[in-house]
Amino acid sequence: VTAFLARALGGLDGSIFSDPQQLNNAFPAEAFSHETRLSFSTAIGSMPINAVTGIFYQDEKSSRDQFIFDSGAIDDINATGIFPFDFGLLFDMQGIERGLWGFQRIPVELKQVALFGEVALQPTSNIEVTLGLRYFDFDLEQTRTVDGFLVGGFETDSGRTQDSGVTPRFGVKVNLNDNLIVYANSSEGFSIGSALGSALPSVCDPVLEEFGLTDGPIDPETLKSYELGTKGSFGGGRFNFDASLYSVDWKDIQESVLLDPSRCPESF
Repeated sequence: VTAFLARALGGLDGSIFSDPQQLNNAFPAEAFSHETRLSFSTAIGSMPINAVTGIFYQDEKSSRDQFIFDSGAIDDINATGIFPFDFGLLFDMQGIERGLWGFQRIPVELKQVALFGEVALQPTSNIEVTLGLRYFDFDLEQTRTVDGFLVGGFETDSGRTQDSGVTPRFGVKVNLNDNLIVYANSSEGFSIGSALGSALPSVCDPVLEEFGLTDGPIDPETLKSYELGTKGSFGGGRFNFDASLYSVDWKDIQESVLLDPSRCPESF
């Protein structure tokens, strides 16, 4: 299976304060992915075996771009008389082009390679055992560039995160009789972190401190899941039941927090 995605969203020209004004939110992305699978069935003696193995590759480039420019807004603010000075001087003091309220660009490049395999065995006619492994290798590069009055001037930063490992899967199913099955499953999961975190401008630091948060590298998410269950029927098949017990150990969960937009023009 091979897939390619090209996407570009954004663009709004209009007036928030006055003309001329430009507001642009763009999320360009290009992604290529490919997966090759091989499935086969065989047997060892009288024990049937079903297996699948394969390789997965992903190469994705994306960016989060925002741009707000309004040269007429400074004149509008001055016309209100709220400030006893030229509001444009605040731009000049920071070395920012007059009218550049905000600019942000965060390009991201993600590459992933994975090898996987799973085997289903039937040692007896009423028992099925499943064993699986997935090896992954992630490489994530990010760059953040911001500028403008709303974000406190020019800043740039970059970072790289690399992670690799193996996630296993195990399952066993036992048919106790024609109407009752018991089963158990365990598996592990992984989601890559980030070298730059949310890549917020430094103007957001005081807001984060109020929540006891800091913006920086994000650890990868890891998950261990365990399940024990049963299913069956009775009454000649007129009634069915299904019950299971779960235990999930989910660490370093990545969540979004909506911050005060008047003090920080981003989400964390």
